[in-house]
Amino acid sequence: YKELIKLHNTLQDWYQDREIYHFLGFLFNNKPKKDFKFATIWELWENCKSRIEFIKGLKDLILLVLSDEGELIAFDDNTIDWYNEKPEKLVQALILMDVIYSIKSNQNFLPHYAFTKSSNDIEHIFPQNPKEVEKQKEYITFLNKTVLTEEQRFDLSKFDAKKEDEKYLEKVKDFINEQTSSFKINSIGNLVLLYFRLNRSISNSKYADKRARIIAHFNEGNFIQPHTFSVFVRNFNNVDNENKDYEHWTNQDIQANATFIASQIKNFFNIQK
Repeated sequence: YKELIKLHNTLQDWYQDREIYHFLGFLFNNKPKKDFKFATIWELWENCKSRIEFIKGLKDLILLVLSDEGELIAFDDNTIDWYNEKPEKLVQALILMDVIYSIKSNQNFLPHYAFTKSSNDIEHIFPQNPKEVEKQKEYITFLNKTVLTEEQRFDLSKFDAKKEDEKYLEKVKDFINEQTSSFKINSIGNLVLLYFRLNRSISNSKYADKRARIIAHFNEGNFIQPHTFSVFVRNFNNVDNENKDYEHWTNQDIQANATFIASQIKNFFNIQK
């Protein structure tokens, strides 16, 4: 009975501690269940001489989740295709950014469902190239309206009549690739977690429209992952990236956001280099 009372009181203590709550929420949802159980945490708690030592132990376990071959992943490396090659690590990193935001004393605790991808999609802020023919027309319309000058725009007047023509479709694909090749579309700086219904309703909208919809959704009392909201209100801006153009999302923004993510995560783990 005394052991049960001790367990009960300890769990209440953990639940009310901002750092322990968030670190355990992250670990239980993002570490493989086969090698991470409640007994693992309880043993760590029992063997630590202080709360500070226990919290450091939790951070060390989180670091293992976000490491490759013992080294923290380089989140500002724009050559990494996070969307296709590291989707699990991507989600973990984005959730850790939510944790970093939420352990600040003036912020709300994350709800339990925010520690996983759950009902979220991975949203490309600058949209990715679509594979479906019908969506390619929509994508070129997006490029014509938001990215290209009048001289650069693609003439879509014959699209519906020629969409079965392989040579024409090859021309369409080449145009899309040419116009978007410079964008680091699958960089972590271009990716966020977003509630799937909201995401699918704005997927190929221009940046300004996405931004307005997300802020409105948040102001209506709906939950938005903290990092996602921070990106769309441009909290990653610094002296090197004072882009105040809320109409467009550029490569400069993608790199600046990736650099911000890398610096926040390094600071969290107290990594200097």
